[in-house]
Amino acid sequence: MKDNLNKLLQVRNLANGEAALYFYGEIVSSWWGAWDAADQYPEKIRNFLAGVSDKNLNLHINSGGGSVVAAMAIVNMLRGHSGKKTCYIDGLAASSASAIALCCDRVIMPRNTFLMIHRTTMSASGNANEMKQCAEILEKAEECMLSVYEGALASGVSIETVKDLMYKETWFTAEEAARYFRVEIAEAIAEPAAMAAKELPKSAPEAIKKIAALALERERLKLLNLKKEG
Repeated sequence: MKDNLNKLLQVRNLANGEAALYFYGEIVSSWWGAWDAADQYPEKIRNFLAGVSDKNLNLHINSGGGSVVAAMAIVNMLRGHSGKKTCYIDGLAASSASAIALCCDRVIMPRNTFLMIHRTTMSASGNANEMKQCAEILEKAEECMLSVYEGALASGVSIETVKDLMYKETWFTAEEAARYFRVEIAEAIAEPAAMAAKELPKSAPEAIKKIAALALERERLKLLNLKKEG
């Protein structure tokens, strides 16, 4: 039952020549860092794409992000996929998850969802030389993120404008995201999909944390029902 539930939450093949791929956890480097079944990593995505090479993809994202390097690997794999990529932001696409969303051919955001961009972060210790090297790595990681954003800019928007917003850390509603990126706004049909409050960045607005907590409880009840039915 657990394996079936994991597959339901992560990947789903559709009968109409399309495939659905879910990013509902953290973006990590490998299976070793995947503490939750919903976490995604490059090898898992590579294996999934190998089985749907002739299909269009519907990506569903509700993620606070994770590893920039892993996200860039996933971005490049998605770009190399021959089918059309449509991203649905189900709740939140934050940090490196925003790059996965914005690399798609279409990005659809219901009015009650969020996109967040910010400067890259890392934990480090060492001497002055090592700290300088860490700062250089972070700056290069930001350039990687900006290169993805640049390919998704709305007409008339400069990458420098988006860079300024990234440096400030910016939370976009769907309407705000559409001002800066090629994002399509959809009418909200449900509250943002569940994400544990602990998975949200500390800077997340309190209103978003409350919505996430409520949605998480509803998702928990749904999963309990699935287990009973199984």
